[in-house]
Amino acid sequence: MPKKKSSWFGLGKAEETAPWTPDEAMVRAKFHHYDTDNSGTLDENEVMALAQDLWMAFHPKSKPLDFVHVKELTQELMKRVDGTHGNGDGLVDFSEFLPWYTKIAENHYKFVVANLEPEPPVTITKTAPVRATRTAPPPSTPVVSAGGGPGGLFPKM
Repeated sequence: MPKKKSSWFGLGKAEETAPWTPDEAMVRAKFHHYDTDNSGTLDENEVMALAQDLWMAFHPKSKPLDFVHVKELTQELMKRVDGTHGNGDGLVDFSEFLPWYTKIAENHYKFVVANLEPEPPVTITKTAPVRATRTAPPPSTPVVSAGGGPGGLFPKM
């Protein structure tokens, strides 16, 4: 599958969908991870931590963003999550976070799958007779780790 051109968030328009969707309890746990003051909403400072983790999840080989770029990404996130899908109050509540996070998690899955590097070829040297044995086939869904802060932004798939 050809790689898609990515945007600021690393989101391409892949045709396939992720074979999983995060459940509400897992999304709620992520929301509470960023809601450091336990107010039930994410303010701009809390969304800044989310923005940094989001950047690292979609740009795992990059350096963390500097303050100016984190601020820009935070403003874009606030506009997308609260302004477009929310009530525009400058805060992100769970009802705004849930559909956004679910979509981003799906996009992250697509991003990871599209950017998997093939495994290097295996070289076998014959040193002694080897009995043929059956091995389990590789899993159909790759196990990947998302970048970001403690626990990463996304769960291992």
